[in-house]
Amino acid sequence: AKQLDATIGGTLAEAPGVAMRSFGPGPARPVIRGLDGDRVVVLEDGQRMGDLSSQSGDHGVPVNPAAAKKIEVVRGPATLLYGANAIGGLVNVITDTIPTEPTTRPSGAFTIDFGSNGGAAGGAGDIHVGNGTFALHVGAAGRRTGNYTTPDGEVDNSQSRMAMGTVGASW
Repeated sequence: AKQLDATIGGTLAEAPGVAMRSFGPGPARPVIRGLDGDRVVVLEDGQRMGDLSSQSGDHGVPVNPAAAKKIEVVRGPATLLYGANAIGGLVNVITDTIPTEPTTRPSGAFTIDFGSNGGAAGGAGDIHVGNGTFALHVGAAGRRTGNYTTPDGEVDNSQSRMAMGTVGASW
């Protein structure tokens, strides 16, 4: 919770043996033991994400870190249980998108961060509300940067934006 960031790569960047591949502030992906791309599998609640982030550096992993109850990082031989392409490692984000117990009071997590260079801003949030019989889940994450500034001036067309959201209900 102390290292919560708007992306899963940023959230895990300080974990032992994990780094971050970033092609800007939005498309950040974990690098485990120096391996990246399709050699590191990212799961959400045990299901493969099926996104383009493993194939291309300018795509982010569509996981909202604020929705995570816990994040599992698997390294070594245990990753072979998830297929040969998980040889570098595995990240499994365990969420409470579908509540496993009755929700009787509001709960959630939010993070907001700002950067002084280029007007960078980002945030992620996740909230659950319910009455014990019916539960509603809403989650969102986003990140934005303006043009990057160098000693020679601003770099045109260097802006980036990323946004995603989830809504779920259960009864």
